Amino acid sequence: MPLALCLFILGLAWSLAARGRRFRRAPLLAIATLSLVASADQAPPARQRPDHHTVGASAGGGQYMETCGGPRQYGSAGLHYAWTDTRGPHSSLGLSVDAAGGVDEEMPFFMIRPAFRGESRWLGGGLGLSAGMLANNGEYFDTFQTGHSAPLGLLPTAHLRLGPSDLFFVEGRFMDARPSPLPNPFVSLGLGFPIPSHGNPFERTTIRAGVSTSGFTLAPTIAFGEDWAIDLHGAIGDEHTYGFSVGLRKHLAARP
Repeated sequence: MPLALCLFILGLAWSLAARGRRFRRAPLLAIATLSLVASADQAPPARQRPDHHTVGASAGGGQYMETCGGPRQYGSAGLHYAWTDTRGPHSSLGLSVDAAGGVDEEMPFFMIRPAFRGESRWLGGGLGLSAGMLANNGEYFDTFQTGHSAPLGLLPTAHLRLGPSDLFFVEGRFMDARPSPLPNPFVSLGLGFPIPSHGNPFERTTIRAGVSTSGFTLAPTIAFGEDWAIDLHGAIGDEHTYGFSVGLRKHLAARP
């Protein structure tokens, strides 16, 4: 855990220091990811995870460029709950609910997002729906064209994983960021590198690196203790575009 956290902070700080040189940041993210992957031992045999609840909280912020305006800063915080029904060492079904709120410059926003997910070793994914006051690009989404000052917005969410979940995989996400899918980043595509976690039956430490609407991304999930996980996310685009978030989750085994 300390190695992953130190490399993440080092990579993000170095990227911020060179924010005017976009393409010089990509090798740094790759080096940090490969260093963590190279430090992993041979993966232990897969263990049957118990059915469990997950509760968590997260917060983040950043900046993006409005399409017809200048840079806009935002910040948000949210809560997370999930239920996981384990079907095998690599397979499960689950339901989750996220609630988040924040401010995009002077515009307050909030949303509730129920979602369903399914996982197997080679394929995983989920679908959900974000509903609430959804702000982006200096305006609210008005799904039903009501013209109200605080309209109801509805946006689908999705994520898809291809590849063995315990070795290496490709992952895409649409409006699936936490704590909130908006303002940014709302689309991402990247690679995932799991690392053996010997003491935590619920979670694998996983390093994700790729690109998003906020730029190059590095997003480690760090499993520690018997039932805890930290989610870190950092993204750097140009001098006006960046994002970050920090989340903490705890897994609670269901009683038999």
